[in-house]
Formats: sequence, structure tokens, C-alpha cells
Amino acid sequence: MTNKKIISQTLARHMLSCIEEYELVKSKQSIHFKTVKSFCAYHGFSHQNFMKIYHRYKQNPDIQSLIPQKRSPKFKTRINRIFFAVQ
Repeated sequence: MTNKKIISQTLARHMLSCIEEYELVKSKQSIHFKTVKSFCAYHGFSHQNFMKIYHRYKQNPDIQSLIPQKRSPKFKTRINRIFFAVQ
């Protein structure tokens, strides 16, 4: 297993534990956090980014959905047009 895959799997397991803790906070059963704001501040991520990951996991409850998604250019055709225009 490559180093990148190990890091991704570790991050996914951490996010899964965060999701479980978030659901406890939401149901007011968490012994560590009273509010979602304090939960997000402790873990160091914004509420918006966490909710994006949380909803993605709820749609597809698999640990693979917690691995960071590939980021790539959205407009590949635009890049090609600019490249050809410069030449």
C-alpha cells in the first residue's frame, strides 16, 4: 500500500469518528461538546466543509466516500483553447 493510500485511509477513519461524534452532539448526548460550533473549532475545520463531507457520507455510507475527492480543472476545453491561441 502506498503512503498516499495510507494517509487517505487514516483521514477517512478520523472523519468517520468525527461523524459519529457529530451525531452525538446533534442529539445532545455528547459528553465532550455542547454545540456543533465548539465541535468544529476543536477539530479545526469549518462547519461548511464538515457538512459537505457529512452529507456525502449520508448519501453513500461507505468509508470510501470520506476519502478526499480528486480535484481537477473544471474546464479542460478552455485550457486547450488558451494553449492553442498562444501558439
